[in-house]
Amino acid sequence: MRILIFLFPMVMLFASISFGQDVVFELRSNGEYFSASEYQYIEVIDRRKNKSDIGVMFDSNGKKHHVKFKGSLEKEALDLFQGKVTTTSNTFHRIQVHVMELELNEQLNTATKLYEGGVQMKLSYFLIGKADPIL
Repeated sequence: MRILIFLFPMVMLFASISFGQDVVFELRSNGEYFSASEYQYIEVIDRRKNKSDIGVMFDSNGKKHHVKFKGSLEKEALDLFQGKVTTTSNTFHRIQVHVMELELNEQLNTATKLYEGGVQMKLSYFLIGKADPIL
């Protein structure tokens, strides 16, 4: 079983709608990293320790808002993979993706008086075949 864990730069999070205290995010790609591939992404599994919390964002008044996804992380990510990645041949490798970490961090920049932050996502890729990963 081959596992690759790295920061996942091809997926960007965008805040789309704000309901009350929550900010709703959805996964989108900037298109830069998706292309034709010999891989087919068949499943995404959320392996984060704290599945309910992505993080918090602050508005211009410094008020804290909890961040959540529009749908489930697994469905959003699988839809993104399957919608953007084109399988190039009839002999493709089936891939299962595990989301190991997803964090949103913001801090006040005292010089500009604005909140700045970033998103970090760590994924593991598993090749599905004769030696399927044991869950």
